[in-house]
Amino acid sequence: MKRFIVIAAVLILGGAAFFLLCAGGFSAQRAPGIMVPRVAYIGPGNDSVVDVTGKDKIPFSWQPVPIPSGNRNSYRFLLNKEPGYNTVYKQTLEPNVFSIDVPSDKLEAGCRYSWYVKQRDDRTFDWSLYDIWYFNVAKK
Repeated sequence: MKRFIVIAAVLILGGAAFFLLCAGGFSAQRAPGIMVPRVAYIGPGNDSVVDVTGKDKIPFSWQPVPIPSGNRNSYRFLLNKEPGYNTVYKQTLEPNVFSIDVPSDKLEAGCRYSWYVKQRDDRTFDWSLYDIWYFNVAKK
């Protein structure tokens, strides 16, 4: 949310009046100390190996965490291929969904991936901070 402030001033120099008008923008800040709670992951575990042999989907899950003060709007799930955070799969989920199944054909054996989930506050539309978990894909 952007707000503008206008400052007007009259300057008198040598009997002549000059009218100055300045406009500037500033961003509205949320109240200090209000943060959207971080999501706590369940799995796949950090630095784990995920075997995709014979699997159509790989489940990702997280715990129901405290609801933000403005109520939870949604979750955002992101799966990236490393290095370089190349997005492989992303989805915005309903506020009471705590898992997602990713098609296993999105994952390559021998590659490393990272994933994270953020929750969004419904009042401020701020996203939570997030941890990044990594895993390697194997096919036996």
